[in-house]
Amino acid sequence: MFMILSGVVPVLAVVASSDAVARKRSRGTLRVMLGLPYNRLDIVAGTFVGRYAVVATAVALYVSVVALTSVVIGGPLGVERLAAFFAITLLLAMVFTGLAVCLSLQTRSVTRAFAGSLVVLAVFLFRLWGFVPTVVELVRNGMVAPETMPEWGVVFQQLNPIRAFTSALIGLYPELASTHFLGEVVEPPVPYYHQPSFALAVLAGWVLVPLVVAYLRFRTADV
Repeated sequence: MFMILSGVVPVLAVVASSDAVARKRSRGTLRVMLGLPYNRLDIVAGTFVGRYAVVATAVALYVSVVALTSVVIGGPLGVERLAAFFAITLLLAMVFTGLAVCLSLQTRSVTRAFAGSLVVLAVFLFRLWGFVPTVVELVRNGMVAPETMPEWGVVFQQLNPIRAFTSALIGLYPELASTHFLGEVVEPPVPYYHQPSFALAVLAGWVLVPLVVAYLRFRTADV
């Protein structure tokens, strides 16, 4: 489920949400809505919740099918851990739904909103985010690659929401830490930026901060 959902959920969230406000703007529907007893906060909150509900429903259906299949074939089913995994996955869906809605709030072009969402998706999904510390250190060291990544660079890499999802998942399933797709095993003592609590805080931050910033800009923007 991790291999599928860590890639499919962000893509699904972007596809379902990137045109959320931009399409209403381009068609003039948004101006009509604001003439009704709705304010701009209602538009932002309602759009986010509505699109998130679509993505969350798809995730719930997939997890339910996997759980049912496991029961049918006689495999083990840890209900508590499955519920925790589902909750963390919903948080990942919330992150990318929010990012797509935020970008959609900034333009009246559906194409630009979708393209911007795809760029953001690529930066996180293909781990391009993690190259930023490497580039910074190359410039600082006169184009000589550092032997080891400084701590700030490791912390920066952990701010990738998909990587944070991975770290939170390892906290839930420690036995998966040695698998090739989840990365290296972190030997104890585990630093704070590899802790599940830090990962959950990162995911929550990626939900709240972009939405607040986008709303503050949208509140005074021309529609």
